[in-house]
Amino acid sequence: MERIGELLAFETVKVAKSLRGQGEETTIKYKDAALAFTGRFDPARHFDVRVTTIVINDNIVIAANPGELFAELGLEWKAKMQAEAANPFYFGYTWNAGQWPGYVPSIKGAALGGFGADQDRGIIEVGAGEAIFNKHLENYFRLTGLMRTEPGPSGFKRGARWIVTPVPEEAAP
Repeated sequence: MERIGELLAFETVKVAKSLRGQGEETTIKYKDAALAFTGRFDPARHFDVRVTTIVINDNIVIAANPGELFAELGLEWKAKMQAEAANPFYFGYTWNAGQWPGYVPSIKGAALGGFGADQDRGIIEVGAGEAIFNKHLENYFRLTGLMRTEPGPSGFKRGARWIVTPVPEEAAP
């Protein structure tokens, strides 16, 4: 597992360095997060789940999670990321310390039950999968500078992510 991870990291950096934006250097930003969960059927059980969000050139996003998260969770996250004009990639079965969570069902999957959803006493708490992908979404906004770090007035600063359409003088109130 470690060897495959090292090979993936090597190839990722190699590809990222070959990408060129609009005459700019390639940027790679990442954010690790540790999330704490309990067991669904055993509240005394604790899960320390480590995730990594990687952003390349502010438009390629990689969500790396340990365990096997239900497919619908990754598909929902990808749809949200595509709405943000990003190119999302989800990698399960990755490792970044912490604990291996095993199967991580969606809330709906936990309710419907079945293999990976409610067949093991040691399974992670309901809602953990959604929380993991919400953390990736938050990390993306932080890494791209869209999440405010200080309180302030509403508004935005002009930049490459915004298209500003001027309002003609005669249409202004």
